[in-house]
Amino acid sequence: IEANASGTPVIAYGAGGVLDTQIPGTTGVFFKRQTPEALQAALLEAREIPWNYAKIRDHALSHFTEDVFFNTVGQIIDKTVRGQPVNVSYSLPHSAKVPTLAR
Repeated sequence: IEANASGTPVIAYGAGGVLDTQIPGTTGVFFKRQTPEALQAALLEAREIPWNYAKIRDHALSHFTEDVFFNTVGQIIDKTVRGQPVNVSYSLPHSAKVPTLAR
């Protein structure tokens, strides 16, 4: 997210939290195996993408701010206190979702 906030695309191993923060081909590139060859392929792929640096920055600054974080956490707390299931999704242009925390 920090790299994106400065308009820099991310090249990352495609697992974990990065799947919730990056849009392949728009804000970054994933590699699927943890090998030098996979990393090299991702670097070469990234080099060919006509990155829109302003769009990368705008995405980070509009989706990952303190306000968004506190609003999301507030929703989780409110629903948990009320005994409701929590399935909060970010308003990202892809399918990233916060997992269900309360059952």
